[in-house]
Amino acid sequence: MLIKYKNVAGRGIHNPLRYGDGDDVHVAVCSPYALKLYEQAFMEDAASKHHSLINDVMDTGDSGEGTFSALVGIDWDADMRATWAMLRSGDVAGLNAGVDATPDYGEFIEAHAADIIDFADLHLCVSREIDATFRALSARLAKAERKSAGK
Repeated sequence: MLIKYKNVAGRGIHNPLRYGDGDDVHVAVCSPYALKLYEQAFMEDAASKHHSLINDVMDTGDSGEGTFSALVGIDWDADMRATWAMLRSGDVAGLNAGVDATPDYGEFIEAHAADIIDFADLHLCVSREIDATFRALSARLAKAERKSAGK
């Protein structure tokens, strides 16, 4: 299975990402529907700190001590939950015609239990998909980050 994040393009980004075997392409798209689905599915999930796709994915807990600290703070489970919600959004939007529908989250995770996934690429794709979908929000967050860093 190849997962292509709809709005992610650019140099050095592995998109689509390979999950397990097969070359069928599934499109993941961040949308208001994906946000709603994420919140509904994970409202009771203790792994979700905020119960919001954007907050769970973007809250790296980075202490500002460098790139490695940011990577360690990434919530990999949030990236998998976000990918699942984005795939379901792609299904509903008709972007995944001709491939199997995305199963419930538990089945999705079980189906990929033995997969080797590059979590750095996964996080980059999920973050870029969010950025591309919510450009105004991303611009405001970047401006606030620069301001707090004194730049």
